[in-house]
Amino acid sequence: MAASQGYQEAYDLKERGHSIFTFFLLEGLKGHKEAVNNDGYVTPETIGKFIHRKIVSLPSDRRPKQTPLSKGEASGEIVLTEYPHLRKKEQKNDGSLVSEGIQYFENGDNETALKLFDQAIEINPKNVRAHNYKGDVFFRLQKYEEAIKWYDCFEKALEINPKVLESWYHKGLILKRVERFNDAINCFDKVLDLRPDDIEVLIDKGIVLEILKKYDKAIECYNKAISIDPFDVDAKNRIDILSSISYSSNVKSKKTEYYKAVAVWGSKGSEDGQFESPRGMAVNHRGTVYVVDSGNHRIQKFDSSGNFVTKWGSNWDSNLNKTYGIDLRTRIGNLGMRTLSKYSNGKFCFPHGIAMDIDNVNIYVVDRSNHRIQKFDSNGKFVTKWSYISTENNNKSFCPELISVDNNGNVYTYDSSSNQIVKFSLQQ
Repeated sequence: MAASQGYQEAYDLKERGHSIFTFFLLEGLKGHKEAVNNDGYVTPETIGKFIHRKIVSLPSDRRPKQTPLSKGEASGEIVLTEYPHLRKKEQKNDGSLVSEGIQYFENGDNETALKLFDQAIEINPKNVRAHNYKGDVFFRLQKYEEAIKWYDCFEKALEINPKVLESWYHKGLILKRVERFNDAINCFDKVLDLRPDDIEVLIDKGIVLEILKKYDKAIECYNKAISIDPFDVDAKNRIDILSSISYSSNVKSKKTEYYKAVAVWGSKGSEDGQFESPRGMAVNHRGTVYVVDSGNHRIQKFDSSGNFVTKWGSNWDSNLNKTYGIDLRTRIGNLGMRTLSKYSNGKFCFPHGIAMDIDNVNIYVVDRSNHRIQKFDSNGKFVTKWSYISTENNNKSFCPELISVDNNGNVYTYDSSSNQIVKFSLQQ
């Protein structure tokens, strides 16, 4: 470094009790930001350039007579000192921010996801995916009016192209959720104008038409879906339901209604598709069936024909036997089992009752013997849980049995310990 100055004058000039060279050398070693590289290191190269810049920037009357060399040579990578807090953070682009936000969104961290989508939009206001997923966050948080307002702004900012069709579709779902059915159909039609073979949109449009009692038009949507995919179960199920309704405006009296068994499944046991004292059942608009298999402490999911899809729950982790080397389940008995399942997300102890919200997005299960409600997505992924203590009932344990969800996402349950109906609302 001394050689990099190329002369002795730098040592003759003084600055605060040191030579000019020594003064700037010490400043660099103390962590002057101009002497630290992007990784937070002070190296012979960075400090040499720092001293050079500082000396040549001095007033002419204080500057050495010779022009110093700007770079000294050092063999190998030498680090004189390190300042991690000065390390330059990597600048993320809008695409990487959206990808990171999607990961948080899929893991249920809506707040972090929303911040990342906002950062991406600030960098690139025309990032389609960021706008789409921001609306999805509002939808998941049940901030439906905010999501609609956001999409209205989005429509004005971007021209319609195939990538933006997802925005129209999601907006239609939101409008359906707030019962603006005609507006929802308009959104679905915008998608179908450019993507007429989208089966999912056709079925959702048909469902809205059913709500409006426009059964003929609903069946047209389902028939179109079947013409695209003859094996589409959802569309066939919807037509089967509508075929039992007298929907013709020319017929004043209803047809005689009758029912026959078209599918039967299940038996006593603990294998997939078997049951032990089931205590509840819910069916979504696509015919998917969820059964509260209480005696087996689990939820089972089936398609509309009774084919097993998946299950979740149980009140026991069999790996604990391996951990302790004994059959711990036998040793601790029912009381101990209840204690273990109580503190495990997604585990149950004799669940009673099940319900789902209007969009069939979330499932609510009464975990009766654990004195709580558990919430899952439609595939059984745990979302949250909560309980309740009635101060009017001498603080007795919450003992829910029945459950229902209204169109606004409010949850109702019957607490058998207090003989009361309890209403819960999502708190933002």
